[in-house]
Amino acid sequence: MTEAGVLSELERIMRMPPGSISVGETLESLGRWDSLAVVEFIAFADSLDLAVDPEHIDQCVTIRDLITVLGDKVVG
Repeated sequence: MTEAGVLSELERIMRMPPGSISVGETLESLGRWDSLAVVEFIAFADSLDLAVDPEHIDQCVTIRDLITVLGDKVVG
């Protein structure tokens, strides 16, 4: 999946308009990163055949950090 595709999926998860987030933004600043978003992100990672440790997600501060959690499942 592309980085743009991940951003699009994160916008869907956080119920935000398309094009409204960027990789450098903090999750806290978005105000929509909550426990439901975490569960949906884990389900998204699972759809990419990737098991993520919830502790790794808890350590994420920015959108870039979330993309990093997905590792080599994200290209460009």
